Parts: sequence; C-alpha cells; structure tokens
Amino acid sequence: MHKILKNYGTPVQYSAFECLLNPSEIKDLKKEVSKTLRPKSDHLRYYTICEACKQKIEILGRHEITAEKEVIVV
Repeated sequence: MHKILKNYGTPVQYSAFECLLNPSEIKDLKKEVSKTLRPKSDHLRYYTICEACKQKIEILGRHEITAEKEVIVV
C-alpha cells in the first residue's frame, strides 16, 4: 500500500500521506487501492480537506502544502 500511495502523494508519516489530487487522480487512486486492500486486515481512510480548513493547516518544519489542487489526506 505504501508504494501505491507514494505514487500519489507525500508520506507525512510512514502510514499517513498528503495527496494533492484532482478528481480523476482520486478515482485512479481509489481503484488501485481497492485492488490491493485486504478488507479483513487492512483499512484506509480518505479525508477531504475543504478550502477553508486547508487555510487552517499549521505546519512546522520543511513541508509545504501547495494551493494548486484539492487536498486529500490518506
């Protein structure tokens, strides 16, 4: 799963990814994940961050969020 998610976003922790995706990329990601996910032992959560919430994100350190695309945190 980590390999798949690295193709779509940046790991902010080993199992948490920040992905800046357009609707087509979100669809592709969900399709690819569904082929790999083992429902009895794995779980994955998608959180869509609205524009107002995105403005409230506080980041310490070197990581930046770009404003180009919708933010979905996986």
